[in-house]
Amino acid sequence: MITWLDNPLVQSALLPFIMALVLARVLAAFLPRWQGLAIPLGFYPAAVLMAGLQLVPFTSTRKILLLGVIAVILSGIFSWRNMLGLSHRFLLAVSIVVATLWVLWPLLMRTDGLALLSVLGSGLIYMLWLTLLIDAQRLDMPVKLLNACVFSAGVAVVATIGGSALLGQLSGALAAATGGVLLVVFFSRKPSDAQMFMFPVMLMAGLLSLAAVVYASLPWRSLLCLMAIPLVSLLPLSFNKLWLKLLIQLLLMLMAVAGAVYIAWDFSSNLALDNADNGYY
Repeated sequence: MITWLDNPLVQSALLPFIMALVLARVLAAFLPRWQGLAIPLGFYPAAVLMAGLQLVPFTSTRKILLLGVIAVILSGIFSWRNMLGLSHRFLLAVSIVVATLWVLWPLLMRTDGLALLSVLGSGLIYMLWLTLLIDAQRLDMPVKLLNACVFSAGVAVVATIGGSALLGQLSGALAAATGGVLLVVFFSRKPSDAQMFMFPVMLMAGLLSLAAVVYASLPWRSLLCLMAIPLVSLLPLSFNKLWLKLLIQLLLMLMAVAGAVYIAWDFSSNLALDNADNGYY
C-alpha cells in the first residue's frame, strides 16, 4: 500500500474531494442526470481505506456503509422510475425507519422501558427530520449540496470530539466528496440534477452522528444544534447573487455547527474530569 494513502488527512479529505470533483465534471459532460453519483463514488474508496472490506465483525459502522450502498441503489431506481410525491416519500420514510432500527438494534436489545422508547423515538424523529426535510425542499442544487456538506462536516467534528475517530473520518470524507460536487455544480452554467443522491448522503451522515451518540460519548444536545442546519435553507433570503445567498447560509449553518461543537467539547471535558476524579486516566 502506498504510504501517503495511509494518511488520515488524505483518506478523510483529499482523496474523496479530488475523486468527487473529477467524477462530477466527467459525469456532467457525458451523463448529467447521474452527476450526483460522484458523491458515493468519491466517498467509498476512502471509506474502504478507513474501514476495510471485511464484514466481520459486522459493526454499526459497516452497517451504515452497507446501508449507504443500498440507499444509492434505491435513489437510482427512484430517479429511473420518476417516483415523486407521496409514494416517493413513503418509501423513503420506510427505508429510514428500517435503517435506523438496524443500526440501533444492539442497543435496543439490552434496553427496556422508558429508556427504550426514548432512544428509539428520538433516533427515528432525528433521522426522519434530516432526510425528509432535505428531500421535501425544492431548492437550487448548490443550496442542497451546501446543506449536506456542512452537516457532514459538523458531524465529523463532533463525532471526533465524542471519542470516535473512525466515525469522524467517515463523516469528513462524506463532507469532502459532497464539497467536490458542490464546486463543480456552482461553477457550471448547466443545471444539475444531483437531487436523487441527497438521500444517501443525509442518511449516512445522520446514522454516523446517531452512532456517535449511542456507541460513543457524543451528547444528544449536539444533534439538536445540527438539526437546525436544514432549517437555514427555509429562511426567506432573497439575493440576486447565488454566491451571496450561499455565503449567508454558510455563516448561519456554521453557527449551528459551532453550537454543536461547544456542547460536545463541554460534555467531553466534564466527562474527562469525572473520570479523573474517579481514578481513571
